[in-house]
Amino acid sequence: MAEIFFEDLERTIALGRREVDREILRRRECREKPYRRKPRDEEERRILTIIAKKKWERAEKEGKIAYLSPTEWYYELDE
Repeated sequence: MAEIFFEDLERTIALGRREVDREILRRRECREKPYRRKPRDEEERRILTIIAKKKWERAEKEGKIAYLSPTEWYYELDE
């Protein structure tokens, strides 16, 4: 097994640190928002479903949804 001195290890890490830090920052900037790591619980899913249905119903009442065919529709987004 090869021996390495602690000072050599620190020097090697220091040489690559700038590039590694730059790569980490570049990858963070590409993501718009962080990934969700745990699944949603049942209560949260139920609440989000209710919110989505209410938004859809409101959009229908306001005439923002145009049904083009039984399987095709157009949703006018707010700007």
